Amino acid sequence: MTFEDRIPLTAQLTARAGFQGMKLSNRVANATSLDNDERLRMRDWFMPRATVIWSPKANVDLMIDYRESLTGYGETGRTGPMAMTREEFRAWSRNFRPERHSRLRFDAEWRPSTDLDLAVTAFQGRIDNRMLFIDRGYLPVNGGSANLQGATISIRHRLSSRWHWSMRYGATQLNRTEGGRATEQGMTVQAGWSSGPWSASLSGTRSSQAALLHEAAGSRGPMHIEGALRYEIAGFDRMPLNVSLRLTDLSQLAGDKLLRHDLSGIAPATDHARGLMLNVGCSW
Repeated sequence: MTFEDRIPLTAQLTARAGFQGMKLSNRVANATSLDNDERLRMRDWFMPRATVIWSPKANVDLMIDYRESLTGYGETGRTGPMAMTREEFRAWSRNFRPERHSRLRFDAEWRPSTDLDLAVTAFQGRIDNRMLFIDRGYLPVNGGSANLQGATISIRHRLSSRWHWSMRYGATQLNRTEGGRATEQGMTVQAGWSSGPWSASLSGTRSSQAALLHEAAGSRGPMHIEGALRYEIAGFDRMPLNVSLRLTDLSQLAGDKLLRHDLSGIAPATDHARGLMLNVGCSW
């Protein structure tokens, strides 16, 4: 459940405020258990969020944003490592906790021309019980908890009506609850193309090792390649139908995870896996 309202304060100042609430009762997390009480439960009906945007000039935007979120396990373990006995499932679920975020970020964006965007982001927050998945499996593991603070700088340049490129660098300092400090860094370069209903993008990222990582999840190395090819057509009753082919290799960096605008909900293992995915979506 999401409730949010937009409040225009002045011609240059806008606020958005609201909250999210969710309840998850996963009855089939362990399909080998026949007892209905063998389920994963999580609930939080009030996770506030608020944003204030100030545009002192037509080409300058300043934003401050606060939000909280919660992520639970929503897979079904019919085979493989989640097909546990009742005793194994109870032992595992006693130590499993949903991933929780709280984050405050400040963004400054400057558009010196219609083809060039420059942006700086500073943030601080906390991740509790970082949810990761074992390598090539569906079993979630706990990567730990930490307080984070960091910054990113990015540039986006439109070369023509069809082509654009962007570059982003980010660094994050982590103070782990389990003890010790760590630093994450990453740089991403992306190129994009669009023509009529077609669009494509390709990005490459070089990053440090993730600071919140479980040994069972495995490290993916410093290089990550992602890409997508999309086609949009007019579907039934002129509702847009999107078909895309995506090459996925999601970043494991805790700083990248905290900065994303993910809604509260479930975390499918497939969304965290490296692979080639076909997606079909329809909007109305």
